[in-house]
Amino acid sequence: MSHGGPAMAALLEAWPDTQAMMCVSDMSAFGAIMECHRRGMTVPDDIVVAGFGNFEVSMCCTPTITTVSVDAYCIGLRTGAPLLTALQERDASAAYEIGRRVHVAYKVVARESA
Repeated sequence: MSHGGPAMAALLEAWPDTQAMMCVSDMSAFGAIMECHRRGMTVPDDIVVAGFGNFEVSMCCTPTITTVSVDAYCIGLRTGAPLLTALQERDASAAYEIGRRVHVAYKVVARESA
C-alpha cells in the first residue's frame, strides 16, 4: 500500500493528464486511490485505477477497486513444479520447462474504480 501513493504522485507529476493507472496489486491500487483522495481527485471521474489479485482490500476500499482476479495457488503450483523436479533430479536438463509459458485463467472483476 505504501508504494501506490508515491507511484501515483510520480505519474501525475510526469503526466498530469493521465486518465488511468493499472497497478501491480490491489494494495498498490489502494495506495494510489488514497493519493488521489489527498489531491482532491475522484476515482473514477478524474482518473481510473485498477489493481491485480482480487484481494480483500479491493472490496473494502472506497471506491471499490476494479481488479484482475487470478488463481494464485495455480500460479505457484504450475511454476514451482518444474523447479522442484529440477532440484530433485539434480539435472539441469529437467529444468527445460522453466522457460516455458504457463497460461493461467484470469478474469476482470469490474467495480467502482473503473
